[in-house]
Amino acid sequence: MDGRESFLELMRAKFERRKQRLEEAGAAAWSRWSDAPGEHVLPAAAVASGTLLVSLILAIQMWVGSLELPLFLVISLSGMLLGLILLTRSLLGSDGPHHPFRLSGLGFGSASSLPLLLIASGVFSFSGRASLWPLAAALLSTFLVATWDHSGWREWPTRFRSAIRQFTLPLPLPEESLSVTTVLDARPTGHPRLAADTAHDLHPIQWMQRSMDSNGTERLKGITQVHFASGQSIVTAHIPFYPPFAQTPIFHGQPVDAPEVRIRSSIAYAYGARIELKRQGSTHGPLCIELEFVAQSAPQSNRAA
Repeated sequence: MDGRESFLELMRAKFERRKQRLEEAGAAAWSRWSDAPGEHVLPAAAVASGTLLVSLILAIQMWVGSLELPLFLVISLSGMLLGLILLTRSLLGSDGPHHPFRLSGLGFGSASSLPLLLIASGVFSFSGRASLWPLAAALLSTFLVATWDHSGWREWPTRFRSAIRQFTLPLPLPEESLSVTTVLDARPTGHPRLAADTAHDLHPIQWMQRSMDSNGTERLKGITQVHFASGQSIVTAHIPFYPPFAQTPIFHGQPVDAPEVRIRSSIAYAYGARIELKRQGSTHGPLCIELEFVAQSAPQSNRAA
């Protein structure tokens, strides 16, 4: 399987996981409504009454034509929006793991702030004041009240860091957090180093599989091809981890059916690994080998320590 097929397979699996989460969220919402319908009466009544008042005021304005700045229209629309938000939160739950508003805190804060902003705009249109600090206070207070949930605030930094890792280039980890394994070079002292020895080549991933056991330990295994040019004795292979691990994993690589090639050194990051391989003996002619690798997240006990 080439790199393009691997990428399409990862995106397809990601889409299936998102689809499953949405289905689970819908099933949980219906379960909450059927188990305790009385808890949703107030938000539903706010939506219904707000819609009725908006329709009535619009009909009066259309027939009479005497309401130029309908403040009651603004307040009714605000109540309808606020009831809709409360109804959505009560159905989907404020502590669920797949809360749709949690996917974007900014979007949820903006949606929650619409009612107060509409009320403030209606009041200011009558009073003629153009001060902006009441609008800022309404925006901040509504955002804090609507998203105030201890578990949500605790999970927010983790979600933010995971989003940054997915959509930006990862930064190198500190030296003390790296997992390094080194194999000493048995080459005699004074052996001339070829110019091609320092080349850093990218190699296509032939096969990759990611799994997770019941203890929450992630395991990534696969096979990549490594090519030696004629006269080249050392090659550096780079293996990306997508999505990256939460911490630096335990990494191990091994050439497959290639006794003339050994691993000189390897270094693992949370977002990938780098392996330096040495071709022993004669370097005449090109050589292509398969490199099998395994990356496993640290056990839960080690993380707690």
